[in-house]
Amino acid sequence: MRKQTIRHKMHNPLWVVLLLLSLSFSGCGAQKEKTTESPETEEIFCQILLFLQEGFRQHDIHKTYVVYFSAPDEAYTNDDGNTVMHCDLLLEDTDNDGTNSLYWYENLDYTFDEESGWYTFTWQYGPVMTQDDSFAYDADSSHVEELLENCIYETTLSLDTVVEAPIRYYAPSGPFIFDSFFAAISPFSQSKTISEALYTYQDDRMGVSVIIHYPALRVSDSDLTKTLNARIRDAFFYGYNWNEEPNLLTPGKEILTSIERDYLITREDGQYFSVCISEYNEVRRAAGPNEWKTGLTLSLETGKVLTLRDIVGEKYTARQLLNSGAFHCMWGDLSGYLDEEWMAETDGEWMAEIAEHYQYWELEDFDTEFYLTDDSLGLIVTVFADEYICIEAKLSDLGLAEWIAY
Repeated sequence: MRKQTIRHKMHNPLWVVLLLLSLSFSGCGAQKEKTTESPETEEIFCQILLFLQEGFRQHDIHKTYVVYFSAPDEAYTNDDGNTVMHCDLLLEDTDNDGTNSLYWYENLDYTFDEESGWYTFTWQYGPVMTQDDSFAYDADSSHVEELLENCIYETTLSLDTVVEAPIRYYAPSGPFIFDSFFAAISPFSQSKTISEALYTYQDDRMGVSVIIHYPALRVSDSDLTKTLNARIRDAFFYGYNWNEEPNLLTPGKEILTSIERDYLITREDGQYFSVCISEYNEVRRAAGPNEWKTGLTLSLETGKVLTLRDIVGEKYTARQLLNSGAFHCMWGDLSGYLDEEWMAETDGEWMAEIAEHYQYWELEDFDTEFYLTDDSLGLIVTVFADEYICIEAKLSDLGLAEWIAY
């Protein structure tokens, strides 16, 4: 579909004069198609185009877009007394398959220093860099119609577009990735076979910050070491696109997202390694911050990820486990502001409510929601609608003494 024509209000003859004058501006080069703005406004548009093009390189965007600009306007005065300007724009995906174009709504704030002649981009909302179609709009969207109606400048942009202007802007940095060991021995462990690793993905431009602490194992068999650490990576680097395979974390496809993942080793001996993984995240499309917990238990002899069925065998269903009377709540972080006497008195009530809530779960549903300690089995459940806690039962009370570490 050919891009929509910009509709200018031409009832005033002055617009004709302005349009003719605009054709003489060198501006952003041959790619320019329409403008009714002054050279000063064209200058910031050129800087925005260069800034977008830099993003295309950083995020490997190999597409051509028609870019529509609205007139910049004053947004607010910052703490330094500088006027912060705001600009809205649309990027029309001309490479989109199908009959309808996709439009990406973008906006950014900037300041201008008259002495140096440089711009500073202070805020950018750039979903096009994620290439996530759920952020895009169809042509009949009110956002698209309004901006097209008020468009004052139109051009095309791709990685290969020559923007005839020098770079004169400061902007937040693009993606930075670090993934390496930073401690020889994990502070969570007394074992010399466990190292601590750190993964960080920082993209100030897109407002994305990912910090993942994860353990790395070392055993005498090098192939088994690789298998064990691959299992750990899979558990710590899961993503949110549950219907996609592989379901791996892809921070370059996120925007305005903060993720922190850490861990606590609950068991380590010559046979088994068990860990509880915790996450705190703030994601743009979520109603609020979220906290998650998952569990991972590995056989150090085979590299296998153990399931809850491997632990309890045929002795229990999930419902029988939860109604066994052996489990009690481990309130964890909540214990700081919950009365201990109240917790003790209401433990049975909470366990009854948890059992009711999970009554239709199968054992397999807990395969990433359990962990082992030296003498207990832990399950990860929710209370208070969205608060994750752990419940634990002594292995001996469950008749699973063969799993106790000696």
